[in-house]
Amino acid sequence: AQGNPRVYHSLADAARGVIRDRGLGGLYAGLGVTLVEIIPASAIQFGSYAVLRAAAMKAEGKGGGGDGDGDALSATGNAACGFGAGCIARLIIHPLDVVKKRFQVAGLARSLRYGERVAPAAYVNFSS
Repeated sequence: AQGNPRVYHSLADAARGVIRDRGLGGLYAGLGVTLVEIIPASAIQFGSYAVLRAAAMKAEGKGGGGDGDGDALSATGNAACGFGAGCIARLIIHPLDVVKKRFQVAGLARSLRYGERVAPAAYVNFSS
């Protein structure tokens, strides 16, 4: 992603460069917009998991969700609830994820330090 010649030679070199150019706060650039996406996504996922787990417990004929061994959800049921909750959360939160990514890349002026841009003649036309 850096292009040629490379600007940073390692992760530590990149961190030092960011701190030098933008200060310690530069390491946290974009944190606000990331939290705006992560907090609701987590809430949706945990809420969805609770609803799906309750439904799975009922389907397996288990009790009311206590921590006793008789109320334990099967490994398959637990995995299915986690998978379903993750899918529900991602489907709902996807528009926010797109906005987050656009905020993260907006205004990233391509520095000449990152190498040359791709020449228009180098693009391949899919219709040809």
